[in-house]
Amino acid sequence: MEEAFGSWLLDTKIRKTIRFAEAPVAGEPILTYAPTSPGAASYRKLAMEVISRVSSSQPARS
Repeated sequence: MEEAFGSWLLDTKIRKTIRFAEAPVAGEPILTYAPTSPGAASYRKLAMEVISRVSSSQPARS
């Protein structure tokens, strides 16, 4: 993957957890079903990484 996509890859890794399977059954996203779970924390970290990359690649607005 790194060879093919290089800097396009994100650093955050989302590991499997039983909470991911439980959340849809409960009709909720992982962030509200199990907000303190490692999976929810990973998705928050991923969101921050994406925001950081997008904001640093945007030209300054005048």
